[in-house]
Parts: sequence; C-alpha cells; structure tokens
Amino acid sequence: MAWSAASLLLLTGCTGGEQQIEGLVGILVTPDPVIVPVGGSTQLFATGLLEDRQSIDMTHLVTWKSPDEGIASVGNGLDSEGVLTGHVAGSAGAFAAYEGVKSPSVVVTVTDAELLRLTVTPDDIVAATGDTIQLAAEAGFSDGSSGDVTGQVRWITDDGGVAQLTGDGLLTAAGAGSTAVTAEWDGVSSESVAVTVSGASSGEPDLTVSALTAVSAGGIVDLTVQITNTGSAAAGELWVDVWGDPSSTPSIGDIGDDYILIAYLGPGQSESLHFDLYAESSVYVLVDTNDDVEESDESNNAASAAVSSGGGGGSSGPDLVIPYFDYIADEEMIYYYIEVENQGDESADSFYVDVFIDAYEAPEIGTDGDDYTLLDSLSPGESTAAEFLLEAWCHWCWSWAVVDSLDWVAESDESNNVDGPLDVYSK
Repeated sequence: MAWSAASLLLLTGCTGGEQQIEGLVGILVTPDPVIVPVGGSTQLFATGLLEDRQSIDMTHLVTWKSPDEGIASVGNGLDSEGVLTGHVAGSAGAFAAYEGVKSPSVVVTVTDAELLRLTVTPDDIVAATGDTIQLAAEAGFSDGSSGDVTGQVRWITDDGGVAQLTGDGLLTAAGAGSTAVTAEWDGVSSESVAVTVSGASSGEPDLTVSALTAVSAGGIVDLTVQITNTGSAAAGELWVDVWGDPSSTPSIGDIGDDYILIAYLGPGQSESLHFDLYAESSVYVLVDTNDDVEESDESNNAASAAVSSGGGGGSSGPDLVIPYFDYIADEEMIYYYIEVENQGDESADSFYVDVFIDAYEAPEIGTDGDDYTLLDSLSPGESTAAEFLLEAWCHWCWSWAVVDSLDWVAESDESNNVDGPLDVYSK
C-alpha cells in the first residue's frame, strides 16, 4: 500500500493541547477508498506523520468526523474510535482531526449491490521465517463500486505452519515451505496468493532503481520509477523520494518534492511508482531515503535522468495532452480550468474536452463527462484552454479531464488523453 506525500501534507502545524504531539505535519486515514455494505462496519486507522517522517498510531487520539452521517458515521466512543458504519446506500466521506491538523477525507461508499469479486495484494509473496507482510483486499460490486475491505473479509491460509494471518490481513511467515492464502467474504473468494517461506534469512535485500522515465508536458513531468529488490531477502516499509531540478545532490535523510512508502518488496520483485512533479531539466530518485533497510549494497539506491520532451516519441501525427488541470470551488459552484496542448508534429482537427466531477476511476474514451466543450483545431506546439463553471458541490471527490473524448483525432500517442484524479474540496 503506497502513501502519497500529496495526501499526507495537505495541512501542517498544530496548536497547543494537553496531549500535543510535537512535529505533527499530517494525518493519514486508511483504508482509502473504503466500501461497506448497508448495515456493515469496518475499522478506520489514523496515522500521524512527524517532521522527521516517523509515524505514530493516532486512531484513539483523533476526533473522527463524517459530513454525511445519514449515509455513514464514524465512532468516537470508547472501543469504537474509528469504526465506520454504513447506514444507507450512497457516497460519503470521513476524516480525522487533531489539534488543528486535519486529514484528507477518505472516500466512503455504502452499497447494497451484489459482491462480484475480491482481489488480494501483493499477489506473490516470498519471505523469510519471521517476516510480516500486510495484505490488502479490494472488493468490486455489481454497481461498479469498489473499495478496500481488508478488515471485513475472512483471511484463510492453506497451511498455518507456513503462513499465519490475523483478521486485518497481517501475514506472518511462520515456517519454511509453500502455501496459498485467500480472502473470503459473502460467499465470494479471491484468487489464491502464493506464499513461499524460506528458513531464517541468510541474505539481505538490495534495492535499486531498475527503470526511470521522465517526460515533460508543459513543465509538469510524468515520472515513472521502477524499484526492484535484487537481493535474497524481502524489504518492507521503505521510502522512495523524488526531486525535480535539485540544486544539489540529495542524500539520506533528505525529503523529496514527493515521496511514496512501499510496504513490501520481496526478493526479485519490482514495483512501479508514478509521480507528477515540476521540473525543467532533470529528476533525481532516492530509494530507502531514511536508511531503514539493511542492504547488501547501499551504493545503488539513487538514480537520475534528464527530462525528455513529449510529442509523440518521433512518430508523425498530432498528440493531445493535458499539461494543467485545476479548479476553484465554493458551496455552490466548481470552476475547472483545463489546459490542452498539441505536442505532436501535425495539426489536430476539432475535438471534445470533457470534465468528470466525481468518479472513482479514470473515465474511458467514448464516455460523456458531466460537461464537455468542442474545441477548434490545434496546431503543433499550440496550447488552448477549456473552462467549465458548474453548479456542483462535493465535500471531497475525484475529478478527471479527458481530451479527444470521442477519439476523433488519430494521434501518435493515444495513451495520454486522460488526466486525474484531481482532489476537489468544496468549501
């Protein structure tokens, strides 16, 4: 489960109080998004992030709130702190607050739809005896909704002598051997997850940046980083930091312009991470930034790359991208500003730009947005803007922008026409 810096650092600072936690810069609520059936309940957790990037459990210290208590409510009483209960079908939110610091709202879905599938991650586990790995389960329902149900499923292991599981999905590698684990809920079972446990670890992990691409779109870099553990032991709870145009070479202990926490990476496994950040010429990546993991080789944890320009990768044709997507919102209206650029080498004829106010997943091409507009032709290197002013409100939602939503333009790159999710908060 990856944690985004953008989510963690929305609000900073804290005021005085009898239980003041010094250096608290953000609160993260997990799971997110979460889904419960009508009448069901699940546990939310609040994690505090300190200035030195250490984390503490604040589930029983925060005040839990839901702006939509008719749909879902969160407990604050003794032994019910953070317990989310669904009342009627619908979308809601929940957040935690402590001494002036407020977490981002998590997306809550209460559903009465039929459960169709369960998916467990990670889907392949290689561990040493004594290792612990946090598993996560996501449910998908017949109405298209989905969310984290890790604390609601029944966790099953085929061999408790190899792998043991708690009710919240924490796996302990108990002994050498191979087995499989599954999640089960309401008569639906997930695909089996293979678990291989060796004896006591005789080696160490070795973390490296195995792939790095940085493509600029109007000053915003689309950065993809692949982290691989080439060692013989698993690594867990490691930070990956990225910088755009650093003035000096970052070192262990520095905090990047953005960062993500990798919960688990087994021997031979890789994980791809995605960042959007501002950079003009170069990016820098540092793995295990807090030096929490003892590795067989500590010298290969950094990588840098020059920022390349978009524009179809040398292929002929137009290439429509969205380099900038933002909003302004109040209690009644949401204003969206979408910049569109043709990064190809040929003109693009007229095309639609759509905006989706509240969607959990990226829209598919050919789907009508909540509003849309038709734009005229766009020459190579030219930019234009689509603006929308909509009578809408959401306490927290994900919005998306789509260019050439009806796929009228034959582009050199058709994979970059969707931008989002954009976190929208109405005041």
